Amino acid sequence: MCSSDLKAFSRLLSVRELGMEDEDSLGTELDDVLREDGLKDALASAFQLAEACRLSYEPFRLMAIANRSVDPDEMKKRFDAGGMGLDDFKASLTQYRAQMADVDKLPDWKDCGILRVDTQKLKEMLAPAPSEAKQKVEELLPRLANEKQKVAMEHVNAANAKLDKKPTSVAEFVELLAFYDEEMLVKEELDADMAYLKKHFGMMEEQKVPVPNEVFATFQFLKPEYERDRKSVV
Repeated sequence: MCSSDLKAFSRLLSVRELGMEDEDSLGTELDDVLREDGLKDALASAFQLAEACRLSYEPFRLMAIANRSVDPDEMKKRFDAGGMGLDDFKASLTQYRAQMADVDKLPDWKDCGILRVDTQKLKEMLAPAPSEAKQKVEELLPRLANEKQKVAMEHVNAANAKLDKKPTSVAEFVELLAFYDEEMLVKEELDADMAYLKKHFGMMEEQKVPVPNEVFATFQFLKPEYERDRKSVV
């Protein structure tokens, strides 16, 4: 069937679907469409187009499968082992947002010759996949920051309490000097941890990741305590 035949047949379907009564106006166009195997050819062509439409949605199906397999616990293991960093989390969030936008831009329907494919339900099924994957990452990031800052907070609080205590004997003075030397040894490590935490919280702010109030408050309290500890061991 030629393109003009398909066009005429599509017009006929549109007229009937809209309840219009001017079928006679199609005149000989209908005769051309229905000649010999015209209807059969039109349907065969339409189903070929529908199959091509299905294949065009295959990347979205694979996307949904991959997104549903996102495992926060597995990501945490990789992070703790040094196999995943902030740049990886940022890339994941960027990717999931792009996928959400791509799904949202999908049409609600697609014409395939004389057939119209309704894709609205497909969009509704696909939409939660990147959104839920994004949410898993957003919930994991504050957890990771909180675990690291708790360790730093415990160390800083203990160090400040020790350094603030005035020695009352020679033995206590010697003990304080020994502790001071220990703090000097871990200074670079603590500095690196604080630099990382600042970067971590900065990335969450940049990516608009929701951070629980208690997690953010702990970080705000940690910063001056860390500065006080650093001044004591310069």
